[in-house]
Amino acid sequence: MELDLRGLSCPMPVLKVKEALEKGAEKDLKVLVDRGAPFDNVTRLAEKKGCSVSSKELDDGMELDITPP
Repeated sequence: MELDLRGLSCPMPVLKVKEALEKGAEKDLKVLVDRGAPFDNVTRLAEKKGCSVSSKELDDGMELDITPP
């Protein structure tokens, strides 16, 4: 599943990722977010839920690959 959450202000990116993780608990999730607080907060949420997170920088934000435990 892929979520493009660029341009959304906090806490919306975190809420959307939390909802996606709860709905598709065993599926990998690709999330596009803005740099700064959205990136930090989504990463923190995923790690708190036991997911592994990898990221790469894009021209217009960050891409997070979130793998549930």
